[in-house]
Amino acid sequence: MPDRPTSNWKRWAAEAEAEGHKYSEFQAMLDQHLRQLFLVLVKELEATGDYPAYLVVKAADAGRLEATMLAQGTHPLAARELMMDELLPKPPDEEDRPTKCETEGAQADMMAGAFKFLMNYDADRK
Repeated sequence: MPDRPTSNWKRWAAEAEAEGHKYSEFQAMLDQHLRQLFLVLVKELEATGDYPAYLVVKAADAGRLEATMLAQGTHPLAARELMMDELLPKPPDEEDRPTKCETEGAQADMMAGAFKFLMNYDADRK
């Protein structure tokens, strides 16, 4: 889910609270996580006065995701794990990024597949 522009956090928080979202342990967990790993973001949001609203919106969004997944029949543990992944962002140094050799290998496979397709395209049309 893409991040929302910071100018609307308070409006979105009011909407979430109007839908029935209440303060939860997830907001406290997100607050602790952000203060440990994303202090610059916390400072920016505190400077604009949007930090409490940001916590409300992110916790409500994660809760909605979990509820949707459960309604669609996802196993409760899987839904909770995906909700936590959504709630607690990973720092850039912990994100799973493909290595150079993985990227090059994928490109080579893609080119080989395209070549095979093109070489067989005319044969299939005859």
